[in-house]
Amino acid sequence: MYYEKKFSIERILFLKIFNLYTSMVFITVYTHCMELSDKQKAGFSGSDAIVVNTMDVDRMVENAGVDLDIVKKNAFPQLMFENKMVIERMFDFVKGEIDLHTRLLPFEAFLRLVVQFNTKNVSQKIERFFKLIDTDNSGTLDYEEILDLCRRNLCTYQESNRRDEDEEFYEDLAKAFASSIFKCLDEEEEAELTVEQFHFAMDQDT
Repeated sequence: MYYEKKFSIERILFLKIFNLYTSMVFITVYTHCMELSDKQKAGFSGSDAIVVNTMDVDRMVENAGVDLDIVKKNAFPQLMFENKMVIERMFDFVKGEIDLHTRLLPFEAFLRLVVQFNTKNVSQKIERFFKLIDTDNSGTLDYEEILDLCRRNLCTYQESNRRDEDEEFYEDLAKAFASSIFKCLDEEEEAELTVEQFHFAMDQDT
C-alpha cells in the first residue's frame, strides 16, 4: 500500500506497473548476461562478472533495477509517436536517480516515470508538459522555448519529405504556431508565460 498512497494510484495500476518493471528487469539481466558472455569470449573476466540468482526473483528485482536504454526501447511502444525532445526530457528527469554502483534505475524511480507517462489528469499533463518545455528551468516559458518546441514538432513532417527549398516554409510555420500560442494567452511575444496561464486557458475551453 505504500507506493499506492505515495503516488496516488490504484492497486490494479500498481500491479501492472510492477509486472512491467519485472519484465524490464529480466530483459536487463538477460542483456547484461549476453554482454558479459561476449566479453568473456573476448578475454574479459573478474570485475565484469555478473551473478544472476534465478532462485531469488524478489532479491534480484530489489537489487538489480532496470537499464534506462532498455526501458526506452521496450517499455513504452507509444513513444514512437511522441516528439523526440519531449521523450528525452522526460527520461532526463529520472537520470539523476540511477544507482551509481549498478548504473540501473531502481523500482521507485521507474514507478514515478511510468506514472508520469500514464497520467489521465489534464492538470497534471499541463504541469508535466510545462516542465518539459521549460529547458532553462526558470519556471516560465519565453518565445524561444515555445518556438523551439514548434520547430521540433514540425521536424517529424520535415524529415519524412525533406527538401532544402522547404526550410524557410517550415521556419515560418513554426513562428506562426509560436505566435498563435501567445495570442491565445493574450500575451505579447516578449512576455514570460506561466503554468497558471495554461491552466486558465484550458479551463476556459472546458
